[in-house]
Amino acid sequence: MLKLLGALLVIAACTAFGIKSVMKKRDTIKALKELRSALSEIARAINFQLDPLPEVISRLHKEQFSEADSFISQLHTNVQNSENEPFSQLWEHTIKLFSKEKELPIQAESLLLSLGESLGKMDYETELSRLKEGQASLSELIDETEQNYGKTEKMTKSLSIILGIFIVILLL
Repeated sequence: MLKLLGALLVIAACTAFGIKSVMKKRDTIKALKELRSALSEIARAINFQLDPLPEVISRLHKEQFSEADSFISQLHTNVQNSENEPFSQLWEHTIKLFSKEKELPIQAESLLLSLGESLGKMDYETELSRLKEGQASLSELIDETEQNYGKTEKMTKSLSIILGIFIVILLL
């Protein structure tokens, strides 16, 4: 009886591990979509209001009704907490923190870091075109990640169950 219970626990643990890894991938896709929408909102705000970027971020933070760990909220907090740092450094810090939390792909992180180097330093037209290019690149990355996710979701779940069964066989 104890062997059967132990075997079920091992299989359940391996299955839970597989489901957790699938959920991480789903959260990554959600974070990429959030970043794409944040770039869209920043572009929209720049297009309609010719305010400095810290003010645009503050306004977007007030308009946004999402959870506190969103990208705009983190950027707003960093802007408020440091008055003397240039916006590009605040952007870089926020991107690195957000990327670490949400386990973003390296391509997304490098794209956003390169976008942030010149954000707020160029003219109105160039800013909008760079933000739109960033959105397009993120959209391509999201499509690629979703296709990869669709292919590997079932396989990951199945392999985790098979791994659990294999461990049980080895232990018996």
